[in-house]
Amino acid sequence: CLAPRGVPFACVSTRKYVPVVSQEQCQSYENDFNAEFDEYRRLHAQIDAEVKKFTKFQEQWKLLSPGSQEYMVKKVKILVWGGGAGGEN
Repeated sequence: CLAPRGVPFACVSTRKYVPVVSQEQCQSYENDFNAEFDEYRRLHAQIDAEVKKFTKFQEQWKLLSPGSQEYMVKKVKILVWGGGAGGEN
């Protein structure tokens, strides 16, 4: 069972699960975790990709002079289309 170090597996509980009282129950929870972990990793990768886009956009934004044409185009994209952070320049 994957309980935190120093915590007996019978003491581990969450809102979703009742306290673990047997090795079978622990194995069942571990199986549930493993079944959902691939989707978690996929979603985490998607979020990471979006964060990178916004980080790049923010870095580009900082280089623009307020009032310049490029600045105004980016500003309009933010206000109208929600950012233009999807790799657009």
